[in-house]
Amino acid sequence: MVGLIGCYGVSTVDVVLPPAVVHADPVAPEGNTPATLDDHVKVLGADPFGVRKAPQPPEFLAGYDFSALSAPQRSEFFARLDLTRPVPTAERLRPAALAQRAAKVSGSGAAHEIPHLVHSIWFGGPLYDDGGPREKFKKNLAAGRQANPDFEFQLWTDVSRAEVAEVQAARRSKQELAGRRQQVADMLSWADKEKIRLINVDEVFSAAAPMRLAPHVLTERARGTGTGYASASDIARVEILHRFGGAYTDGDNLVKPKVVVTVDRIAGSRDGFALSVERLGMLNNSVIVSAANTKATDVYLRILEGNFTKSFGRIRFENVTRRDMRDWEKPENQNVVRMANEVEFDPRLETIERTGPTSGNFDELARRLGRDGAEPRRQLETVPHDVVQVDSAQSWLKPPAQSQASPEEVAAALRSAVVNLHREFANREGVVFLPAAAQVIDKLPETERIAVWNDALRFFRETLPKGVVPERVSAIGVPLPKETVANLTRIFEGTGNFYFTPERSVSTVVRFDEGAKEPVRTKEIAESATKIVKAAVQRHAAGLPQLPKVVIIGYGNGSLLPPGGREESARQTAQLRAEKTRELLIKEIGQQLQGVDEATSSAIKKFYDDPRGIEIRAEGRTSEVPKEARRSARIEVELDPPGGRANPPAVHADPSDSEPKPADPVRCKRAVDACPPGGEESRPPTEESAPKPEPERVPSRVGQQLQAQREARIAEEFQRLAGQHGLRVVARNGSVVSPRDIHVRFEGYMKLSPQTKAKFTNNLRTAGKAAGGAAAAAGVALWAKGMYDTFSSDDAASWDKAAAITAIVPFVGCAVRATADSDRSSTGQNALELTKCLAMDALALSPLWPAVVVYAVVDFFVNQWKQAQIPSLADFEQARKSAWEKYVKESGGLEGRLQAAYVAITQQYEAEKAIVLHNAAVQTVDQELKFRAEQGSPGRPNGEADEQDTTDPQTVLRRTDRKIQAKLAELQQKLSGDAVLKAMREEAGVFTDKFIAESVDIDRWKSERWLFGTSKQERQNQLNRIAARLRGSAAGLVQVSESDRWLLESNIQAAFRRSDAAEPALRRWTRSIPAEMK
Repeated sequence: MVGLIGCYGVSTVDVVLPPAVVHADPVAPEGNTPATLDDHVKVLGADPFGVRKAPQPPEFLAGYDFSALSAPQRSEFFARLDLTRPVPTAERLRPAALAQRAAKVSGSGAAHEIPHLVHSIWFGGPLYDDGGPREKFKKNLAAGRQANPDFEFQLWTDVSRAEVAEVQAARRSKQELAGRRQQVADMLSWADKEKIRLINVDEVFSAAAPMRLAPHVLTERARGTGTGYASASDIARVEILHRFGGAYTDGDNLVKPKVVVTVDRIAGSRDGFALSVERLGMLNNSVIVSAANTKATDVYLRILEGNFTKSFGRIRFENVTRRDMRDWEKPENQNVVRMANEVEFDPRLETIERTGPTSGNFDELARRLGRDGAEPRRQLETVPHDVVQVDSAQSWLKPPAQSQASPEEVAAALRSAVVNLHREFANREGVVFLPAAAQVIDKLPETERIAVWNDALRFFRETLPKGVVPERVSAIGVPLPKETVANLTRIFEGTGNFYFTPERSVSTVVRFDEGAKEPVRTKEIAESATKIVKAAVQRHAAGLPQLPKVVIIGYGNGSLLPPGGREESARQTAQLRAEKTRELLIKEIGQQLQGVDEATSSAIKKFYDDPRGIEIRAEGRTSEVPKEARRSARIEVELDPPGGRANPPAVHADPSDSEPKPADPVRCKRAVDACPPGGEESRPPTEESAPKPEPERVPSRVGQQLQAQREARIAEEFQRLAGQHGLRVVARNGSVVSPRDIHVRFEGYMKLSPQTKAKFTNNLRTAGKAAGGAAAAAGVALWAKGMYDTFSSDDAASWDKAAAITAIVPFVGCAVRATADSDRSSTGQNALELTKCLAMDALALSPLWPAVVVYAVVDFFVNQWKQAQIPSLADFEQARKSAWEKYVKESGGLEGRLQAAYVAITQQYEAEKAIVLHNAAVQTVDQELKFRAEQGSPGRPNGEADEQDTTDPQTVLRRTDRKIQAKLAELQQKLSGDAVLKAMREEAGVFTDKFIAESVDIDRWKSERWLFGTSKQERQNQLNRIAARLRGSAAGLVQVSESDRWLLESNIQAAFRRSDAAEPALRRWTRSIPAEMK
């Protein structure tokens, strides 16, 4: 017996390993090796460890007849089975010895009986305070128990009674507890304090009384993964309810008070069964309420069992395509099914689609229960969201913490890996799917993985049914050790296809701040480097010459220059960002290769140090690039580049490749070293084959041998120019942005509509409503007195009393109508209408009542076509002004805008200066190198060259200095107080356009009918005139006094003068630029 310790806990299992395995070598269970092709093997794969054998029942449940247990007795039965209580005896568990608690049951007689039991499940070890999903699970169960004291909450666990007894004995002897034992102790203390029962699932559902789907549940539990436990829980909850009834809830959910009302309703329903419904109306199995032995739970189990007979490819095909279930067998669809079996791996999706809450499962359940229609699941009974608040922390999706490398844990990982391989071999129709095993092996330290991989694969191969040879081995997404890759062909001799590479391509965005040469963070670069190194090592080990291809695309957003200059500035910024990203990526790749053997490491470094290994592109300000992406660089990695595949074995990057494409053995003699990008033998580049350099890279006439000299000269020249022009540091964009880039927030709008009450009600209308209210109040007082006089009189007849009761209706009706018409009537009209209504009510009591009836009929039809009153221009202007002032205030007001302008312009100025100086340095050095190459000398003395001689570097330098001064002067002119005010006025214009789109809209203000009043076109014209006036007055929203303007200008000038950003307010946004400048 070996203790299986994983992230989800401990259970005691028979671990059977082949003789060559060094970790353990117990005896295999009889009849399991080799496996026989019974039904379960066909569906679930071979079972070399006997994990599908349910455990024997405990002594106190041997031969127990659960069918004799009535609904009122089940609460007492589970109370005696509670792990926190003493071990029960068979005598105490006999149905005759259990009390009948009718108060603990909903429904009786012809209705379904549902015991007041709330079941929850946690497989994979004890519940303890982990600061995450386990802790939330505990809190939710405790809160539900406190809110519903009439219900018994019980947690089904795989922690055994023997382990509980061991911990309790240690606590009594005051032994120090740690690790797993301490976790069990915490769970026991919590359950005792919160009155939560703990029920061991293997005691109740033993070999004497197993679950109907016991092999499926036990196999999923033995996989040792979060998704395996989730699938087991999906089935077990239905099994528990089918045998015992009650309510099931996930620990993610919160059970609200008075759940008994809902359970009573479900007990009296047609099926005695209900599913939870989320806020958006989607059904879910996270809450199920059911009586025992219902047709619904029986059908549900049959559906789940049927889902296990389908391969993963078929499950994905049916759920993705929503086609008829028989379509998957058609020849034209077989490729879709095969591709899913071979390359797709998302255990979360499979869990949800096979055992979880899908519309297909619930529609099939509803049809078998006699419902019909397009969506029959909508006719099932539901548990509302306000009764049980459905949530999903998806704790089963989160990766577990890495295990300690104890011998028991290594043996447990080996066992789980083999179980996963067998399960997926059946699930994927003959594919050896390594990602399933990687889920448990990757939890181990790297020092253990090679041995476990090799032992697991060999043991899996030896325990396959006789005569079965895998057709394909898929390692998609698995960074296999190279020793394991080398052993694959020996272990799976006769297998023709091996699929590698985790992904075909990866795209990662690296964010830069405005004007900065460093990325905001390097996390994305490190992640890309990790994927590149894993794929490169894997391909190198497999003998594939072409390593992952990398392209870095830089983006730039330019500066506030004329259109042509903006584009060029953007391209230059993009080039800087791409080059910086390449530099950091190469550095990160080198760091991650430190644990790789020297030969592989040097080959990969050589590949990516070559300029052709990582391609650089620069894209400026283009309409195809979203605005938010223009301050970034993108790393594109083709993890599976075409060409140069090795043979044998046939290693495919994609199962769709019908034939392996071996590399040319003559042109590619050595992997990687002799085969740079493209899979061809290394040779000197020619003018035709050499990559064309970017404008800022080495000129075509200069060879590669000058690259290092050029880079050093550019850095030296940049340092000289930066010192000459006072550039020491560059202000970095932190929490503020350029005025032109400030995004308008529209939360402050007062969106106007006919349903908006009293938004433009003036004093007269308010007074009218008050008068109407006062009249109604007086009428109610008179009515109350009339009621008292009538009912206190002995002479009052029944008709008199009826008339007295209904006398209030006219008064209240007038007030209600006046309020309802407040948005549709013109100013003051509602007061008139209310007065007229009350007058008509009074006349109805006089001989003129026939005229009142005629008036009421005519007034009713007129009101059906009464059109909504469009607010005036002044109303709209006031609403817009209020929203604009709120927005400006929230963004810091004028003072905040001045500070933003000061910071943003300093940043833009320094960044623009850095770009100009860098570009000048590059051009100067390139001209200098070009001059040397043409003249064959270091250059002529200063002053000898003609001003028109474009190849003289000194002449180029003088001209460059003049260009720098001109560009900086132009920049100063563009970045002014007027520019900031203009940007704010443009902002106000955008704000106004949005306001018009939201509020000044004919569809909001048109009347439903147009029997009377102005035509729709006239009203549209009226709204158009209002919109035009609003646009015309948009600039007036930005009001700046002379003193404010002077303050703005002085701040901007100070920003230009203080180019070193020495102001303390800017220090948190500053950083040094090149290393040589520090």
